[in-house]
Amino acid sequence: MPGSPIPGAPLPNPFPVARYRLHCRVERALHLPDYAGSTLRGVLGHALKDLVCVTRQPVCEPCAFYRSCVYPSIFERPAPVGYPAAALRHAPNPFAVEPAGWGALHLSSGADFHFDLVLIGPALVQLPLIVRAWQKGLARNVGGGQGSARVQRVQHLESGHVIWCEDADSFLAHNQAVALPTPDSAPAQVTLEFITPLRLQQQGRVLDASAITAGDVLIALLRRAALLLELQLGRATGWCFDDLHAQARATRGSGSLRWRDWTRYSNRQQRAMTLGGMVGCYTITDIAGAWWPLLYLGQWLHVGKNASFGMGGYRISAAG
Repeated sequence: MPGSPIPGAPLPNPFPVARYRLHCRVERALHLPDYAGSTLRGVLGHALKDLVCVTRQPVCEPCAFYRSCVYPSIFERPAPVGYPAAALRHAPNPFAVEPAGWGALHLSSGADFHFDLVLIGPALVQLPLIVRAWQKGLARNVGGGQGSARVQRVQHLESGHVIWCEDADSFLAHNQAVALPTPDSAPAQVTLEFITPLRLQQQGRVLDASAITAGDVLIALLRRAALLLELQLGRATGWCFDDLHAQARATRGSGSLRWRDWTRYSNRQQRAMTLGGMVGCYTITDIAGAWWPLLYLGQWLHVGKNASFGMGGYRISAAG
């Protein structure tokens, strides 16, 4: 078992994913909340829709272009007709916005700031359009006021290279895939450091630090990867989920996690919402080799609820 791959089609290796850092300069003073992931995601969504929508319908689903338009393909790609998960209306978004850190920012004109963006699968080809949307969105009323900023350059973090700056006509070629480790290189244990809140639900109940298990983490990661593979990359997994769930439930783990709340305003629901999750370290022991490539990839995919806001972001802080 330790060296066996996940049954069925393996993960693509290298996997089509990349992380970018957008370096920005404030034009008019702006305010970003304690956790800016939702705010930044909203900036991108509104600007992208403004750029590509040709019908100006307020709701996408009735539109004749719903299944071919770039905006829903990135923000609310519909599940295929007849997809077996009846409760799943949309595919998971093929991106994650990652704020630079925790804590409110009050930035004056001329100040520099940055945030990161993970693009997955089909979203990678849309990088120029997405950066253009960031330019458009950040230029107007950011952070609940009149704040604005401009994107000065984009850095590809896997290589460290700047691939675009604001006076450039095009993007420099770069590798848009990450090499995954092999199952037979799996360490005996892995420590995941959750940098942004991990929010897991079980039967409609949000799990707290006392209830979470290694199996909960692994199953949530498996679900996200499977949905991205099937609905964004168009690759059937062929995985035997009953066996994998049993394997995950048999895996042990422990951690020092703590709860952290944050508040966002939902334009769709027209109200403030408090979301929270767990941050801190969680160590998974006796890992079957099948899970090691997936755990490694999870550093880009994120895990749990609201991944496109950047929630459930972790890095592997120890493996051995």
